[in-house]
This record gives sequence, structure tokens and C-alpha cells, in this order.
Amino acid sequence: MARITLSVPNELQVKMEKYKDVINFSKVFQETIAKKIDEKDAFKERIKTGEIDVESIVARLKKQKAEDEERFFDDGVEEGFRWAQIVSYAKLVYAAGKFELNGSWYTDPILGEDLVELVTDQQGEVEMPKSLATCFLRGWLEGVRNFWNEVRHRL
Repeated sequence: MARITLSVPNELQVKMEKYKDVINFSKVFQETIAKKIDEKDAFKERIKTGEIDVESIVARLKKQKAEDEERFFDDGVEEGFRWAQIVSYAKLVYAAGKFELNGSWYTDPILGEDLVELVTDQQGEVEMPKSLATCFLRGWLEGVRNFWNEVRHRL
């Protein structure tokens, strides 16, 4: 029988130590891995035989993803336009001109808190997947800039 080395977190190792005399960890590992491999093989076989049409599923999911991204972008445009109507002049000028939506937008000293509030629920949990939050915020920025372009020449 072949031997392998397995790494586990320290906390788990401490717990395992308590049960090393009553649990055969090698056997548990072997059975668990064998089951996982069997599941993967069965899934691959279902694909191979055409029982699962992965290409159709992927095409459907891509279409839904594109639709969701468009919807979130459009919702962001509306929210950005609404936000721009009620925010302070300084924030509006900053958002419309200097602000760039990058990977650390949530730490922006001027808009970070506002933007985090837009994509989180009342418990502070992100209420949309990161990719959709990005679409929403790109739309939001477009909405802000659209509003600014309509009013700036009147100021």
C-alpha cells in the first residue's frame, strides 16, 4: 500500500489526537476519497453518455449571466442617477470626475461608505455576487456621470 502525507489545520490535528485510538483516520480518508472519486467518475460518465448536456447548460447559464449583468448595470444607472440628485455638490463633482471604480473602491475615503451601503443589505452582508456588484457599480457611475453632464453647465 502506498503512503502519502496529509496536511491538516493545527486545530483539526489537536481534535484528531483525542480520537486517534478510536478512529482509523487512514480508513476514513480512504473511504472518503474513494467515494469522491466514484462520484466524479459517475458524473463524467453521465456527461459522456449525453445524460447531462453540459454545453446546453453552460450556454443557458452564460445567457442568464449576461442578462443579470445587464439588469444590474441598468439598476446601477438608475441608482446612480437617483443618488446624484440628493448627494452633496462636493461628492457629486468627485464621483463624476475624479473617482475611478477599481479593485479598492470600498476604501475610497470619499465614496467608499456610500458604495458599500449600495451593495450590502441591512446586516452589512453583500447582497449580490461580486461580478454583479461590479456591474451595478459601473452602472451607478455611469448614472452619476450622466446626471452631472446634464446639470454641470447650469451651475
